[in-house]
Parts: sequence; C-alpha cells; structure tokens
Amino acid sequence: MKEKQSKKKLAGILFFLLGAGMLVSSAFLCVGSDIWYDEVFSLGLVRKPVWELISITARDVHPPLYYLILKLFLTAVPESTVAMQVTAAKLVSWLPFLCMLLLAVFPIKKYFGTLSAGLFFFLTMSMPGLSEYTVEIRMYSYAALFVVMTMTEAFGVLTEGRRRNWILLTGAALCACYTHYFACVAACMVYLYVLVMLLLKKQKNELRSFFFSAAVCVVCYLPWLLAAVTRQVSQVKESYWIQPVSLRTLGGCVKFLLAPDFSSGKVSAVMAVVLFLLFAGEVLGDIFLLFSKRRNGGMAVSFSLGCLMPVVGIIIFGFLASVLIKPVFVYRYMVPAMPCMWLSLAVFLGNRSCGVEDFLTGWESKENRTGQKEKRKKAESAVIAAVLLLFVIIGGCDFRAFYGNEMWKQKQMKEAQEVLTKLSEEDAVTIFNFGQLQAVMAYYEGSDSYLWYERAEELVKELFPEVHDLAEGEFTDEAGISQLKELLKEGRRVYFLGSGKAREEIVAKWQEAGISVREDSSAMIERYWFNLYALTIDEEAKPR
Repeated sequence: MKEKQSKKKLAGILFFLLGAGMLVSSAFLCVGSDIWYDEVFSLGLVRKPVWELISITARDVHPPLYYLILKLFLTAVPESTVAMQVTAAKLVSWLPFLCMLLLAVFPIKKYFGTLSAGLFFFLTMSMPGLSEYTVEIRMYSYAALFVVMTMTEAFGVLTEGRRRNWILLTGAALCACYTHYFACVAACMVYLYVLVMLLLKKQKNELRSFFFSAAVCVVCYLPWLLAAVTRQVSQVKESYWIQPVSLRTLGGCVKFLLAPDFSSGKVSAVMAVVLFLLFAGEVLGDIFLLFSKRRNGGMAVSFSLGCLMPVVGIIIFGFLASVLIKPVFVYRYMVPAMPCMWLSLAVFLGNRSCGVEDFLTGWESKENRTGQKEKRKKAESAVIAAVLLLFVIIGGCDFRAFYGNEMWKQKQMKEAQEVLTKLSEEDAVTIFNFGQLQAVMAYYEGSDSYLWYERAEELVKELFPEVHDLAEGEFTDEAGISQLKELLKEGRRVYFLGSGKAREEIVAKWQEAGISVREDSSAMIERYWFNLYALTIDEEAKPR
C-alpha cells in the first residue's frame, strides 16, 4: 500500500513539474506584441474611464470584471509603449493559470492527493484549447479560474461546511458571473450540484447556508443581469455573427474540447475519440461505484461527476437559448468549464477509492475477489499508467504546437515592424477591405483609417475615433473612389492594406479610375496576412 501511494505521489510531483515548465514557457510567450480582433476590444475598453467602461460593457456581450482587472494592472505600464502594454495585458491573462497552480498545490492536493492535484494542473496547462488562453487578452482564463475555484469550494462546503468555505464559494461564484455570462451558467451548475448533494446527504442544517449564499449571489448579480440584457436586446445589431446551432454543433463541441493539435488531422480525430471514451468510462465507473453496495469512493466519486456538470450545463443552456431566443452559443464559451472537466478526470484517476480495481472487482463474486485481488491491482496500475502516458503524449504535442505557433507569430510581428513604422507617419492614411484588420491596426498606429465596402462596427468606432467608413450611407464603388481621390488630393500618404483575394479586384477598379497603385510589401500580424500598397493619383491615366 505504501509503495503504491509513493508511486502515485511521485507521479503527481512529475505532473506538477511538467505543468510548471509549461507555465514558465507561457510566461516567456507573453513578450509577443501581436493581437487579434477580439483582443482589440479588451485593450480599447481599458483606455476608457471606469464608469464609461462599465456602461459600454452593459451593452456589450461580456460583463465588466475582467476589464476592470486588466485596467488596474495596465495603469502601472507606460501608455506610450504599445509593446509593453500588450505584454503586460498578456501577463494579466497568464496570472489565473498561476493561481490554478496554487489551487492545485493547496486545496485540491489536500482533498484528493498529490496525483490528482498534479494531473489536474498538467491537464489544465496542456489539453486541447486551453494553453492558448495563457496569452490571449480576453476574460476566459479568469472565468475558468473562478469556476474551478467555485467547484473546489463546493467540495469544501460539503465535507467541511465552515463559514470560510461558504464565503469563498459565494465570492468565487459572483466573480465568475461578473466575468462571463456562460461562466455564470457554470456557477449555477455548481450550486445545483451542491444542492443535490445536501439533499442526498440529508444535511438539512447546511441548507440554510446554501440558500443564503444563493440569495447573496442573486441580489448582487440580478440587477446587473437585468440591466445588461435589457440594453443588449434593445439594440439591433446588423452584423450579428453567431451562427444557429444544429446536431453538427455537438460534434464541434467534442472537437473543440478534446481534439489535440497534431499535424495529422486523422490522428487528432482518433485522439479526440480516445479522450471521449475515457470520459465515458469515467462516468460509467462513477455511476457504478455510486450505486454499488460497497459504495466505495464516497464524496470523491460524486465530486468527479459533479465536475462535469458545468460544461454539460453550458452546452445545454447554449443550445436551448440558441433555439428558443437567438443564437448565443460559441465553442469558446465552454472554456470557463474546461478546467473543471479535466479536474473530474484527474480526481477519478488519482483517487484510489475511484480506482479501476474497484470497478473491475465489483463484478466478481466474493470467492473470486480474494484470488484475483493481486491481478486486479496490477490491472488497475497498468490501465492508469497507460492513461497517464497518453496524457503526457497528447499534452506534450498540443503544447508544443501552441508554443511553436506563438513563436512564429512573434517572428512575423518583428518583420511587420517596418510596415507599422510607415503607417505611423503623421500624414499617413490607411485603407482596408477587412474590418478586423482595420481595428487591429487602429490600436497599433492610430492614424486615420477607412474601410472599403464593409462598415466598421460601432463599438470599434467608439473605442477608436480614428476608424471611419470610406463612404457615408450605402457603399458604392463610385462613392468610395470619389472619397479616396479626395484624400489623395489633400496630399496625404495613402496606403492600402489589402486582405484576401478581393484586394486584386479592388486594385484593378482603382487603376481603371486613374489611381496609381504600387505594391510595397507584405506582412502578417497575428492571423492577418496583408499586402501593403502605396496609392497616388495618376494624372495621365484614362478610364478604359
């Protein structure tokens, strides 16, 4: 027994070390200054005064807590240095993963042992779709932290029931609600889990504390929710981008949650199926142990199942709301519940009372159990060892792909600095045919920019006043070309950052209208590849 426990402890320490190495590597990746469209909103919002920031988020799609945290940290960074601002903002998103390490080292290790704690942290750092949020300037890492904190304190409430546990549960749940609306759904599922367990355990004395905690959450959050939903529903968005859900969306959920980033798509699909089967096996094993006469596992078994409730709740709520009201579900909205999902598997594998041995021997007669005990122990150890090795392979490959992708972005960003320097000239004007690239460049260079054909999102214009549409009212080629010629006649340096195949068609139209277009260079910022063109009026050109 002692030998087995020491092996589990050693394995847990190794997983801690692997996860810590990934955490440190992610910190180094924060030095990159590349951002994408969604991150523009984060960086633009924190430039606003606090009350204006809160007002804007009340009519946006996310609550304000993350933006307030980001604003607090960025006040210590010089505004004049864009690269420093971006790096600091990325580090702010990295901090919740450091907090999850502390969460693993202390309460999770205390409740479930070293192997479960170390495995949880390693899986959180390395499993599909999670590592990228260590450097993304969005609220998802904080939402994930607050949800897994809520879940961990739920276990503390059920096993210890101290006032401290209830306070932390309530505080973490409120933070989750004020970070992301789907994190609010996840927190509600945690409260549902606590209620079910209190009723099953017949802990009537704790029900009073439960309803008081729930009431505090409702009182503190409902006014914001009602005000925000009312303002958002009253605004008709022409560019509403979320697509309707279908049965194929379920397959997309599995892919987002479980498909690692391998070079071969077939291998990724196979690994996703294997991980899905592992979760299915866990659920069956937990259910068997809950209803077996021996009832091995106790709270660890029910907690393992409970950790799956947030992600299941998000999917169900997302589907129902999308069908009954309007499409609101996006795959990344599951991110707040993903660490909880992996905590479920970590507890199942790491806690001896949830072991494979108990599941296998539960089907044996009493006589056979005695003779087969040693074989079952070896079978349990072999199965768990194989699963842990699989995690190392999947996690290592997925994190390596993430690391390589981020390093490549940094390299591309360095090469794009020359382009950014040109666009930062005092009299420079930029033309875009892709709204996302226009918004990203508005953060970097700050000169007047105009959008060809598309219309810039109103919130982008509010955050960055230098962003404009090229033509008032309904766009036509004639109106756009006329406005473009006016800019050129003013003697401004006009550049076109052309995206996609449409840029060639646009350039041809301008040349026919007497505008000279010279290709200068090409560059890539984050995920946006573009060609840079210099525009001048060709006095000798005649329309063909």
